[in-house]
Amino acid sequence: MHRGYFRGFGLRRYTLLAGFTLAALNILNLHDWATRREVLDSWGRFLGEPEPERRPRRRRRSTHSATRRAASLAATGPGR
Repeated sequence: MHRGYFRGFGLRRYTLLAGFTLAALNILNLHDWATRREVLDSWGRFLGEPEPERRPRRRRRSTHSATRRAASLAATGPGR
């Protein structure tokens, strides 16, 4: 039963909306990637922002389970 309460935009408009949404998600993913690696993203380079300071990265400490797994892999030998 169609009473005209809701009106669709049409295939072209939905395609355009989906294209802008994917472009925005890609930009956000690239920004997050650059932030995790502490480098300047492409928009920052385009706008002429200074490079972020290089800080020494913290190293992950090996856990007991990772050490135990490495020892068991060494004990089994090649081919397993």
